[in-house]
Amino acid sequence: MALAVVLTAEPMNALDGSVVYTALPSIQADTGSSAAALQRIHAAYALTFALGLATGGRLGDLYGRTRAFLLGTGVFTAASLLCGLAADPGLR
Repeated sequence: MALAVVLTAEPMNALDGSVVYTALPSIQADTGSSAAALQRIHAAYALTFALGLATGGRLGDLYGRTRAFLLGTGVFTAASLLCGLAADPGLR
């Protein structure tokens, strides 16, 4: 079961990273972002991922891996929706 979860989660991570990198030029064109703002967006994504990975692992140990995985998926979905609705890079 753990293998199935890992094999499901890893492609989600790769896909999400690809989406972020692919979307940066569109974000720049749509919002008029500077190169520095795009770097901050990229850094914020990487930092959030790293912090979520460590925290999610600990929460999985405490409250159960399935519950932590489902909670993480829900938080990721909500955060992605909010980022998609942001009007400028300061809100992303």
